[in-house]
Amino acid sequence: MEMIAERSLAAMESKYLYICTSETHKSFPDRWQVANEIGDRDLPYLVGCGLFKSKILIGGGLKKRKTPVFPPSPSSSVYFFETDTTDQKLKLESFSPFLGGKAQPLLVEMKGQLYALAGDLIKLRYDSPFERFDPSCEKWSPLARPPLWDPDSPFDRIPLVGSGYVITDTSILFSLQATPVFRFDITKPNAGWSVQQSLCSGKSFPFQGTTLVHDCVYGGFIIFAIDIEPEISAYDANWPHTRFPRILVYHMSEDYGSWTDVATVELPFTNELPRKFQEPVSYNFVSLGDQRVCLVLATFRTAINRGDPAESEKMSFLVTTFKYKIETPMKRTREESPISFSFSCQFLSNPVIFEYNVQQHTPSPAIPNAVMLGAFVL
Repeated sequence: MEMIAERSLAAMESKYLYICTSETHKSFPDRWQVANEIGDRDLPYLVGCGLFKSKILIGGGLKKRKTPVFPPSPSSSVYFFETDTTDQKLKLESFSPFLGGKAQPLLVEMKGQLYALAGDLIKLRYDSPFERFDPSCEKWSPLARPPLWDPDSPFDRIPLVGSGYVITDTSILFSLQATPVFRFDITKPNAGWSVQQSLCSGKSFPFQGTTLVHDCVYGGFIIFAIDIEPEISAYDANWPHTRFPRILVYHMSEDYGSWTDVATVELPFTNELPRKFQEPVSYNFVSLGDQRVCLVLATFRTAINRGDPAESEKMSFLVTTFKYKIETPMKRTREESPISFSFSCQFLSNPVIFEYNVQQHTPSPAIPNAVMLGAFVL
């Protein structure tokens, strides 16, 4: 686990871009290494990452075991980095633990409280898959079990494949590859989870992973996602993927009843990009305000895969910002759903590309994988 701080793009003004990464080690498949300025320390595998006020949180995961155990034990530990500090090095500190362990939790702040939703692909049985943290009493409390962990739900046995998330100011929405969209309204916690049958025609979200959500000036929400799937028809036997990630833009109505495809945006500078960004990437959108968005892409290839076993293990990052404008040709009230949108965006700078030498900070055995957990502008 590493923390990288960059202040490189003019659009970010005087703020820092914090990037959290994780590395899995070949000889220790069930641990994540914390090193460098954070200090040598093990954290669970498959943790979640989120932001709560000025704290960057690392929570949950699977506990480290000396010998493989199945099913693995989920961790309830939560840690944080305080960014509101004059210290040059961020320190890893303990946060109030979950009531029950959970792997790969979604960690999101809403209305001043922190929510944690389990999201691992193994689909472990959890005592408390969904919780809320109240800072006024510094305690977690259980919330309604999501349908995927409710033994009385028809979705209980569906595997966690293709998760997609949308977070608005008052609702958490998610779907899997084989489910409709589920919604939890934090203003009505006793109502539990609902199925949004009219959203996306009763099917799953047309993307995977997390998204960035902005309020739309015409009502509803503008949603940004990433398409990183390769086009099979354009498959090149000499390279696993043959195109770069694309930005997907959608609109969702205020009543969560309608979903509109708005635009697919190709990155404008692909002719100058290294081909390694065609590979599977981890990504994060960060809101910069005033209809400005920061996009961070991260990719990792082992030295062996690059054909040079003697070379250091490195992660590569791409950071770019854009400003968008959305219009609708219809004359309408805020309560009506628009039929169509016109979307345009301007990239505000050339992309910043940099590498991070993983082995310089975690000089343990070969690293088979490294991903970006989160990116935050503070």
